[in-house]
Amino acid sequence: MRLTRSAERARCALRRAILLVPVLALVAGAQAPVRAASAADSTVIRQRIYQRLFAGVELREDQRHAAVRTIAEAHVSQRELGVATDGASWRRIVRIHERRDSILATLVESPRDRARFVANAAAIRPRVEDWRP
Repeated sequence: MRLTRSAERARCALRRAILLVPVLALVAGAQAPVRAASAADSTVIRQRIYQRLFAGVELREDQRHAAVRTIAEAHVSQRELGVATDGASWRRIVRIHERRDSILATLVESPRDRARFVANAAAIRPRVEDWRP
């Protein structure tokens, strides 16, 4: 399946923001300034997080807006921490994700949708034991 031009640009922006920026920071020893993700990058990241968390889950419009707002707040909190350079900052990132997911789970009403959401969230949530120095 071929991606449209805008979907390909979004995929590239997401890859740059998620993969390259932390890698560049680690290679540079986290001392050199790292290119800040643009607002477009952040929007793409938030959209992808929403899509992955709520794949196969039905939400009303008000629930969707609350979910988008919660994801944005968590994303800002994580960006304020910067790149996880030690175990303590990684644990803070994990707590941000856990808090985000617990808030989002309250938005899902049906047991079937909640189970799907929990599975989706577990698939993308970082774990403390995933951090490697």
